[in-house]
Amino acid sequence: MSAEIQSNIGNIVTRLQLLNQRLHSIAGIRRSPGPAVGRELIGEAVGLIAEEFFESSRAGDMGYSLAKNWAAQQQTEQVRIQKANVEYEFRQITDQVLDILSKVSIDDGSLRTLGNSSRLVGRMNRIAGFVRIETRILRAIQFLQSLQRERLVLNSAIPEVIAARRPGYQEAYPLLRDVENAVRGVIEERLTQLSSNWWSERIPEDVRLRAEERREKDGDGLSFIYYVDFPDYLKIIRKKDNWRDAFAGVFRDDEWISVKLRELEPIRNALAHSRPLPPGSLDRLRVNWKDILSRIKGQGMRVMVENP
Repeated sequence: MSAEIQSNIGNIVTRLQLLNQRLHSIAGIRRSPGPAVGRELIGEAVGLIAEEFFESSRAGDMGYSLAKNWAAQQQTEQVRIQKANVEYEFRQITDQVLDILSKVSIDDGSLRTLGNSSRLVGRMNRIAGFVRIETRILRAIQFLQSLQRERLVLNSAIPEVIAARRPGYQEAYPLLRDVENAVRGVIEERLTQLSSNWWSERIPEDVRLRAEERREKDGDGLSFIYYVDFPDYLKIIRKKDNWRDAFAGVFRDDEWISVKLRELEPIRNALAHSRPLPPGSLDRLRVNWKDILSRIKGQGMRVMVENP
């Protein structure tokens, strides 16, 4: 996947270099003697026609001046349109670059779970904020060429990248992901059975507002449940009417599920912040993974797991 990302960036660099060449060509047109000679010829031709038609040298001078000014305005307008086209194409390229950078991070050896794509996006936005298009294109080329020398990874692959470097991470990540996906699934499925408007009616307000704010910021359109903080799953499950109507039949004992999920919090925090796993974490995670998924499966619910 890193090769594919670099290939996309390489294609964009090529497009920017071509855009830069066009910009130099436009600037060369304004500096070259050709346009001036063209304006002079048009002015002289119109001046001669005006002088002959009106039989007046003054009319000829006026025709020469007006035609020359008109030709200059037309040339200026053509240059303006060409530069506007360059600006438009650069904005399109910028949008494409920002989309790519929002999904990748630099694997610099100190990579954390949240990645560093926000830093890359911020850098590109600063480049796009320069006033002169010439500066924007040149800086964008330099920035993207510097990224071509980096090892880029998809943000979605960061957990696996980190897992390969830390003892226990490679096993812990998929186990915890199984549990979290199963809990999300049982919450969404059980509450949907109670109401199609379950998100507004059944989720505690503070949990709902935090998740909505995070979803709006990310803008990727996933279900709201994917933006709920790990500790907040218990708030949803143990909410009095939710427990009574939806979850008592799944977990049977609210203290049991509370203990199980709370035991997983420090493990999840360690994984999220690339810290060493607490002693005994893997054993505890294996047990809780098995227990929680067994309760959910026992209700006939389908659970997708990576560790059968």
